[in-house]
Amino acid sequence: RKKMASVALIAIASRILITTLSISIGLFIRDYDTSASISTFQPKTEVDSIVNNLFENFVRWDGVYMMRIAEHGYEYEQTNAFFPLYPLAIRSFASVLSFLDPWLSIRSLHLLSGFLISNIAFIISAILLFRLTKQLFKDERMALISSILFCITPAGIFMSSMYAESLFTMSSFLGFLALSHDRHLLASIAFAASCGIRSNAIMYSGFFAYRLLRSAFMTLSKQSSWFQLGVDFNLTILEIAITCSPYFGFQYYGYTSYCLIEPLRPWCQDHIPHLYPFVQSHYWNQGFLRYWQVKQIPNFLLASPMIAMSLIGSMKSMRNAIRDPWNDIVPYGVHWFIFLAISILQTHVQTITRFFAGIPALYWFASGYFLESSKDSENGRRIGKLILFYFLLYNLLGMILFTNFYPW
Repeated sequence: RKKMASVALIAIASRILITTLSISIGLFIRDYDTSASISTFQPKTEVDSIVNNLFENFVRWDGVYMMRIAEHGYEYEQTNAFFPLYPLAIRSFASVLSFLDPWLSIRSLHLLSGFLISNIAFIISAILLFRLTKQLFKDERMALISSILFCITPAGIFMSSMYAESLFTMSSFLGFLALSHDRHLLASIAFAASCGIRSNAIMYSGFFAYRLLRSAFMTLSKQSSWFQLGVDFNLTILEIAITCSPYFGFQYYGYTSYCLIEPLRPWCQDHIPHLYPFVQSHYWNQGFLRYWQVKQIPNFLLASPMIAMSLIGSMKSMRNAIRDPWNDIVPYGVHWFIFLAISILQTHVQTITRFFAGIPALYWFASGYFLESSKDSENGRRIGKLILFYFLLYNLLGMILFTNFYPW
């Protein structure tokens, strides 16, 4: 419990440091893109003005859309790229903070709400990762190192900003922890929350499919009964349905919003109307190899440390899976590898840095270079120093660039 308390304190300290430095940097460097600051906001009080000026530093890029959705709902088709649970959480928590209404405007309440949700969720995520790692590896030192590395994740600034990353990570880690304790129904509910935050949580269905494959293997090798396989099959279908339900529910919302009124949007006339892929393709230029352009080379370079680390780490996990396919760690490595392939081939590649902040296997792989066995070798120590340098450098660059609306 002392080590878990230490993790919580380190996580809190990391958020205080990033918040303080980000605000300070924002005071001295002029925003690169100032268009988001054009608004009709009129502060209610001097306190309202201070809160707005301080926390606006954390509303950048996608955060602008998150705040707009929290305040006004889904006004435009392209905003359906952002799933509703985080904006809804911001709006709901802002109502809890309504006792501050005499001093703060609704805008400032939303800013304060989003900031608190992201940072509290991050701290809880660090604790959950510690517990998950300890449960799976029975190694408290590895759990501590993994959690500390999470506290200095290269996506540090995103985890404190009006982004869904921290809330997504918290619900994901909660699901993984539930799985490690064989509480599969709770895991599916936690993964459903993740799916209401970001679409890629659909891939968590693979963790339940893996359990079914293991059950089938045990049945075929006569280590389990056919009846148990039937029970596992039905449970898997239920758990996958729960996990994916927010995704399909949000697509149904899109269908009722755009396909039951004239004029119909182009995607409404597809054989299977599906809003999300249309929005990602039409408005955000997402698609197979679409990002593979000469002008995107800087973004590939920006993502290259995470790509290299993930490629080495996930391939190592895949090799271990071939040797021991029914180890509880296997689905984490497979998920990491598949997500890496999708991110490189299908999405805006620079998002890898923040998307992978919620992958436990990343920190398990990195922690190996800080354990005694790796520190005994010169190569291990060198790689450990490189990982630490990368994590800290991207934290610093993130605070400077993201806070001031530079591309990051």
